[in-house]
Amino acid sequence: MARAVIGDPNFYPVDTKAILSDDNIDAALATLKGIEDETLEMSLDIPNTISEGVKMGGLFLPIQQEKTQQKIQVMLLIDNGGYSMSPYIRVVQKLFSKMKTRFAHDLKVYYFHNTIYGGVYEDAARRNLLSMDKLL
Repeated sequence: MARAVIGDPNFYPVDTKAILSDDNIDAALATLKGIEDETLEMSLDIPNTISEGVKMGGLFLPIQQEKTQQKIQVMLLIDNGGYSMSPYIRVVQKLFSKMKTRFAHDLKVYYFHNTIYGGVYEDAARRNLLSMDKLL
């Protein structure tokens, strides 16, 4: 395994005992931003359609090509409520602030308390329940 990452520019060593800091958060979010979900769609290949149509004596049959869009969406699931996280409020606020900055258009935030029982809430007050079927 160690040989596989030698010289790999995408390898980022993770220290699970490191304290969460601004640098760690920035590095993690920068790595996450590099992940791209490719969705394939079909689009009309106009130049090839015209070229082939001319060769076939004016019979224009649409030629399709795969169109690749790169899109990433981030879901942030927050366990809110209770006091066990009180010592970490500042660090978590920094994390949320940085996530909102980096993923302004692609960030969806949902809330739950202790465990996800079949749905998550769309608001921090946990009033608007969204079922897991609709979320996924």
